[in-house]
Amino acid sequence: MFVYKLFAPNASRKDYMTNILGVHGKVGAIKKFNNAVGFKPIVDDWTDDYDCPYRFLLKAAHINLSPNGIIEFHVDIADMKHENPIYSYNTKEMMEKFVRFIHKVYPEIICVQTCDKVEDTYANRVRDFMCMCAYEDDVTIEISGERLLDENEIEYVLDGVKKVTDTPFKIEQFYCETCAGYHADHPIHISLVV
Repeated sequence: MFVYKLFAPNASRKDYMTNILGVHGKVGAIKKFNNAVGFKPIVDDWTDDYDCPYRFLLKAAHINLSPNGIIEFHVDIADMKHENPIYSYNTKEMMEKFVRFIHKVYPEIICVQTCDKVEDTYANRVRDFMCMCAYEDDVTIEISGERLLDENEIEYVLDGVKKVTDTPFKIEQFYCETCAGYHADHPIHISLVV
């Protein structure tokens, strides 16, 4: 797995995340990139085996909690095959195009590429999701989980959230019939509350 870590010295993580991801109807750099490389006609195309670059980059995005960190992208090298061959691509090559695009738009951003082994734990997935949402105001931050977080996992998630916001969040979690109705294997409702 390749990890691409974006850093911006002396800058606001919140501003960059808003501009890169896009929120509240604002088109972010990821969607602009998707459209610029010719994938606008299929921005909503995805299957179990295929994601357009926009969806691929959103799924690969994780919060970078390092000092001056913005976002990092965890990229498994794969070939995305579309029924129309002009929309087929390699994930590593597409990620490198995206990094070049980001450098043109935000020349001050530094990108570090590593071959890190990323631990895909339940607590990491919950923390990444909560942190990616917590930087933005007026957003309900909730996720359906496979099980209740234990005390150590709750502390781990909240420690990450504290790095992106000053809001004193707590975690509320409970079995939820609505969550279970959508995803039987994720019946736990987990949310950040003040």
